[in-house]
Amino acid sequence: AIPLKGAAVPAPRLISSQELEFFGPHIESKRDRQTGDVFEVLDGLMFKDGFLYKRVALSSLIYWGIQPTDTEILKFSSSPSIKSSADDMDWVSGIYGHNKKRNVPREPDMKKSASSKDKSSKASNLKGSTSTENCDDDDDDAQFNLHDLVTFGRKDFGVIIAVEKDGFKILKGGPEGSAVTVRKQDIKKGIVDKMFTAVDHQNKSISMNDTVKVLEGPVQ
Repeated sequence: AIPLKGAAVPAPRLISSQELEFFGPHIESKRDRQTGDVFEVLDGLMFKDGFLYKRVALSSLIYWGIQPTDTEILKFSSSPSIKSSADDMDWVSGIYGHNKKRNVPREPDMKKSASSKDKSSKASNLKGSTSTENCDDDDDDAQFNLHDLVTFGRKDFGVIIAVEKDGFKILKGGPEGSAVTVRKQDIKKGIVDKMFTAVDHQNKSISMNDTVKVLEGPVQ
């Protein structure tokens, strides 16, 4: 006999596959005249995408003080592509805090950026160094991807956290950690300034290839 405590508990389900075949001929597809949505109707109950829909009066709903999260809005969106990014929203919010959105590139854009990924693969595999190969500044076809480490301006650097229409939103490196929007043509791949310097928590200057000791944080 298997102890009850160690026995596997099956996941609960509303109806079995055998019962579903029995109810198949009784399920009808009807379009709602008010919303235009198509529902599966069984015994007077309306189903859609695994949810049971009911008509209720708005006056019977109590929604005062209820604020849906960004993830809940994505999950109940009518667009399938937006629904698929709900899990990504949880991951990005956990890293960068709330109110941060992740724009996933379209498939054609990802195919175009495949060649640039191969060019930067050698630089991304370097350990203990932030320097990378210098890309041609005149190359207008350079592609950048989400979470790439890039530089802009003279000594500013950061990580791409969102892809926008005319540029990228970059989380700047430094004590402030502010997010700025930078045009695509103003971004350079990798750290190209050999005299690049930054300041630590005590406002002491540090440069590339310096040996530092982490006093606090997750990599202490």
